[in-house]
This record gives sequence, structure tokens and C-alpha cells, in this order.
Amino acid sequence: MIPASQEIGSLARRICDRKQWPPEEFVERAFWACIPPVKKPFVRIVHALSRKPFAADYDVLEEAFTADSMIQVEAAASSLRHDPRRKFNFLRDLLGLRISGHLLLRMLGRVAGVGRSHREKPVAPNDGV
Repeated sequence: MIPASQEIGSLARRICDRKQWPPEEFVERAFWACIPPVKKPFVRIVHALSRKPFAADYDVLEEAFTADSMIQVEAAASSLRHDPRRKFNFLRDLLGLRISGHLLLRMLGRVAGVGRSHREKPVAPNDGV
């Protein structure tokens, strides 16, 4: 659930417009859109018992909700794996029951007009001459 104080970012707004999602449902719908299909049955079982194992995933999606650039989304997605403050979670880290940062970046990258190679250095006209 999105706190009322958070303003929807431009990327989430475009996703909501494109997929006809109500903005207040963005985080929950994005959660399920970013779960790899092969893991969904297991995530559904755990999710029905408790949302607590997915707290870090929801935090990242709330950051994506307010993001106006892919750099902000990439930083949030990167924190899922690289934030030293995050505690080890058996379900998330060992079994991989978590959102896919790749799927999140791909979903938001489409509306931002960023393809797979968005990290590649642009080629200048004089390069390779």
C-alpha cells in the first residue's frame, strides 16, 4: 500500500496509464509482475502466510513508485542484493523467492524508452574511424 504522502513518479504514472492500473495498486501489481513465473506458485504460498519475507521487495517497489528516472530505479533494485544493511533472508536469498530486479528494470525501462543496452557508452561519430 502506498502511503498517502508519496507522490507518484513519472515512470510509475506511465506504467499505470499503459496497464490501466490504479496508482494506489501500483506496488502490489508491480510486485506480482516482477516475480519470475517459475517462482510465482511458491511466492503465492509464502505471501498468503506472511508478507514479512517480502518487505525489502515492497520497499524497492515503493522507491520505484516515486522514481522519475531509471537511475533511481536501478539504485533501488541494486540495493536488493548489495545493501550491507539488509539481513540475510532464507526465502529471499537462498530460495530466490523475491522480485526480479531485471524484470522491474525491464518493465519500467520500456515506458522510459530505455532498452537492454541503456548502460552501454554511446558511440561518438568519430569513434572507430
